[in-house]
Amino acid sequence: MTELNDNIIHIGRVCSLSVRIFYCQNSTWQGEVHWVEGEKSIRFRSLLELINLIQEAVEKSQKEPDIRNWPEWMKTESRE
Repeated sequence: MTELNDNIIHIGRVCSLSVRIFYCQNSTWQGEVHWVEGEKSIRFRSLLELINLIQEAVEKSQKEPDIRNWPEWMKTESRE
């Protein structure tokens, strides 16, 4: 069992995450990830779980471009 205490902080364009690795057991990492914009922290039990958490944070952080759309009632109306 190896204990790791290094934190790597990088401010990103899509979202900012802080990952803290507590241990390396069973050939994988255990630790905690903090999603800065979402103001949430969660512990992970494996690298795969960490990757899934990062993917979820990125997907939730990506915003639709501010493009003007037709109102819903105009989409369903037929032309006469």
